[in-house]
Amino acid sequence: MPRPTRLLAAAAAAVLSLAAAACSSGGGAKPTNTAVPLPTGTPLPAAFATAVAQGGSVPLAPAPYSDPSKRFTAKLPQGWTVEPIADGVTASVLSPGGKLAATLSILCRPGITEAELVQEDQRAGSRLGSGAPDLANAKPGKVAGVPAQTVAWSGKLGSLLIEHLTVYFAGKGCAWRIQLNTFPGSTITQFRPVLDGVIASFAFS
Repeated sequence: MPRPTRLLAAAAAAVLSLAAAACSSGGGAKPTNTAVPLPTGTPLPAAFATAVAQGGSVPLAPAPYSDPSKRFTAKLPQGWTVEPIADGVTASVLSPGGKLAATLSILCRPGITEAELVQEDQRAGSRLGSGAPDLANAKPGKVAGVPAQTVAWSGKLGSLLIEHLTVYFAGKGCAWRIQLNTFPGSTITQFRPVLDGVIASFAFS
């Protein structure tokens, strides 16, 4: 991934995670290994772009990503850049023009409740001026057999308006957030099948 795009992605991850990881009392060292060695700096794969355009299924990596801390496994989008982070993992993809198109993150916050994670996100979003999820508009569902809430919202990273689709749930001693973010030129509607596929494959370890 080119350095300017990598810096934007890093900044986006910092803002779009709403600083919840920074609030973790446990912290934890950043994992350095990944079970899915995908190519970095790869534009939107042709097969994926075609599937998105046609509303078809989105190719996922054939082997699930295994969390180094053994908390979860999930199939991530094939061809996306995968980077382990403290308490989870992020995946990102560029548009054919080389701009950041979308990111997806899975975050586990140990020792707090789902409601506390939502409150952390809301406080951080208010502090950063980046918008915040409103669970009054959330839709119920399930992830790995446990109740979940999905909420769509939007916020800004500098001058960029970014769309989010966030799923909150609890299990295995963690409050969890799986979040899809799309950047100008891309939409949540286009990339929703990515989130659906990841959620369908998600399992607690």
